[in-house]
Formats: sequence, C-alpha cells, structure tokens
Amino acid sequence: MTGIQVGHADALPPIVLFIGAERARMETVARHFEAAGLWVATSEPIEALDALAEIQPDLVVLTAGAAAREGELQLVQQLSDAARPKHTPIIILSTAPPSVPLSSRSLAARCLDDSLSSEELLIACREVIAAHAALATTPAAEDPSRCALPTRLTPHAAGSEAAPDARQCPGCGTPLDWVEHGRLFGADYDYYQWCAKGCGLYCYNRGDRQWLKLA
Repeated sequence: MTGIQVGHADALPPIVLFIGAERARMETVARHFEAAGLWVATSEPIEALDALAEIQPDLVVLTAGAAAREGELQLVQQLSDAARPKHTPIIILSTAPPSVPLSSRSLAARCLDDSLSSEELLIACREVIAAHAALATTPAAEDPSRCALPTRLTPHAAGSEAAPDARQCPGCGTPLDWVEHGRLFGADYDYYQWCAKGCGLYCYNRGDRQWLKLA
C-alpha cells in the first residue's frame, strides 16, 4: 500500500485510492493523475478496508476481474459499508462491465471498462469527486428526506423543461422521482430524488446513458 501523510482535509488535493490495479498500468495512471493535481494511493484487496480507514480518500477505484469473483463482490459490499459514513464514492473497473452483477454495480458510482485511457479515467474520477463534493454541502448529506438538487451542479431553473421519460432505480427497479436537469463537466444529467427503498441517490448521464450514484 502506498503511504500518504494525511493532514487537514481542506489543504489536500483529492485523493484517489486504487485497489487491485496492475502495477504497470497503475504507474501510468498515477503519473497522469498526479500531473493533473490529484493524489494517488494504491492497495491490494486484502488491505483495502485498512487503507480506506487510514487514507480517507475522496474516491475508491476497485479493479474487478472479467467475471467478478465472489471475493471481489464481497469486497464491494464491505467497501460500500465502510465508505457510507463519509459518502465516499466507489468506481468499479472491469474488462467486462456487464458481467458485474447488478447488486454490486448498484453500490458503485460508476462501473467502467478497465480499458479506458488514463485521461478518460481521470475525467470520470473528477466527475464523480465533484458530484459527491457538491452533495456533501446539501442537507441531503445528513438527511435523505431533505434531499434537493446539489447546488454546485448548475441546475436549470425550476420548471424550465418537462420531465424525461420515467426511469427506474438501477439498484432495485423502483420508479424514481425526477428533480431537474443540470450539467456537470459539460455533460447533461437528470437528477432524481432518493430511491424510496433506500438504494441511494442517483443522476443519469443523458450522453453516455449511464447512472452516477451520488450517495
């Protein structure tokens, strides 16, 4: 595990904890991320929970196998449980994202192809970190029942457009109540209220048609 001296959180750049990444790829990704102003830490899966507690990253990126093994799926659940108090988001990387069970994908902010370039991965990580930073400043971070659109995600004016076609929670299939359309890093998103069954808070990328789990 790569060690980092952790000081006052406000003085640090965003920290991304990579778990289970191949060493050769990680060296390239780390150089790219650090050149862009993010700090990178790495951990083997067996040390993942300790690393999460010690480093307190802004984002966890977990590499899963092409056909996610049972141990990896258990780790996703364990990381999700450990990350919940601070709303730390998780990204799953897989060589075959559709093979990752829905039960695991629903716990992650994104489930992405492991073949993404360092720049594509950097963009995705920044997007997730920004979304969660915005969420942390809203009442929804402490009380889901008070959820409103994250104020830093530049929503359109209320009532500026009609609601999109009905969409279901990616975790359980329950219909979601649409809140508003907004933009983040130039991408168009539809934001929804918390899932009535408690799966989480989601927004939907209109461009790539992927869900982003905010909490």
